[in-house]
Amino acid sequence: MRTIPGRHAARAALCAVLLFSCVPASPVPAEAAGYSRRIAIAPFASLTKEDIGGTVAVLPRLLGSRLMALAGADVLLLPAGGKSPEEAAREAKYPLLLQGTVAKLGKGYSIDAAVTDLSTGGSAGAFFTAAATEDDIIAQLGLLSGEIAEKLFGVQGAIRAVSPAPPPRPRRRSCPPRLRSARSRRVLPRRRLLHWVLPRRRLLRWRPLRGPLPPPPLVRPR
Repeated sequence: MRTIPGRHAARAALCAVLLFSCVPASPVPAEAAGYSRRIAIAPFASLTKEDIGGTVAVLPRLLGSRLMALAGADVLLLPAGGKSPEEAAREAKYPLLLQGTVAKLGKGYSIDAAVTDLSTGGSAGAFFTAAATEDDIIAQLGLLSGEIAEKLFGVQGAIRAVSPAPPPRPRRRSCPPRLRSARSRRVLPRRRLLHWVLPRRRLLRWRPLRGPLPPPPLVRPR
């Protein structure tokens, strides 16, 4: 049988085109944008009526240390007052600027952070977390830093590394070894149950009769 090379090449090209057309195009994640791991962090703003200025003032330093540990980022902490955060970050030649707020909604707190790409002026990402109390704000900051490190800098497993471990499951009470096999068969022998519950002396009284019950005594009429 004679083969035609040109026809086979055309069929191979057509099959390749059909194969690549059937594969759906995956969306490009944030880490694929190639953001540099150099970020400037501005002081956080407090949007609460309560005085939590001491907690809010330390958040940029804590967030920066966590980003350095998780992603090896070069972090610049911008001082409060003076120039605007955008101008100060551009003068320091940092391509990313992170600005955050702490707001109270009801009884809980919301920590929000927005990252700006200074080279384009657009948003590089927005991140948030919630805390039940003021003491829980610092604990939730670890989850926020893990999300930034994974979605912005492409550090795989950063969220899982800072997530709290689940509580251990309570142990189930094990039944006695004599009843374990009977429970698996859903049949509970009477002798084993009495032997497990009652002492040996009382077991002799409650031992079932093997034979039939004796007939009742006859009552003679007088």
